[in-house]
Amino acid sequence: MKSFIVCSLLLFGSYCFSQDYTKKYNSYLERYEFYNSQGTLIGYQTYNPYLKQWEYTDAIKSTNSQYTYQNTQDLDLIDRVLSSKESRFDSNVQKVQNKIDYLHGLLLNIRDPETRKYAANRFSKAVSNFSSNYPNLDYSNNDTANQVMNYFITEYNNIVKDINN
Repeated sequence: MKSFIVCSLLLFGSYCFSQDYTKKYNSYLERYEFYNSQGTLIGYQTYNPYLKQWEYTDAIKSTNSQYTYQNTQDLDLIDRVLSSKESRFDSNVQKVQNKIDYLHGLLLNIRDPETRKYAANRFSKAVSNFSSNYPNLDYSNNDTANQVMNYFITEYNNIVKDINN
């Protein structure tokens, strides 16, 4: 009976104090990895040379935990930038449209009806050709708007020059 108790205490003691994990060094990742008795990675330990300490990462918690997305963008700044760009776009489109209307109005003031019709049609064709050839211009850029206005001024001057010759 005494031997039975001793044997059972030895078995119970070895069961209670048996190793729950295995520690292996991974030379490729330069870290110690811990595996459970089934061979599943349960964590790893890496050395942080800046803090001069070992840091343990629990692989089970890191794979099962749900990460929440943290927005690092300043949405107020983005909103202000886009609002500014939109207001420049609207302003420049209006400037170009006003310049087109002004030049078209000057052509409509020509006294001779046949010449007036020819000049207005030619200018209208230039506007529609420009719009179809360049549909995606960035009018929020002031230089682009100025180049477009200069194009229409040049077209107007060419029409006036052709009429006077």
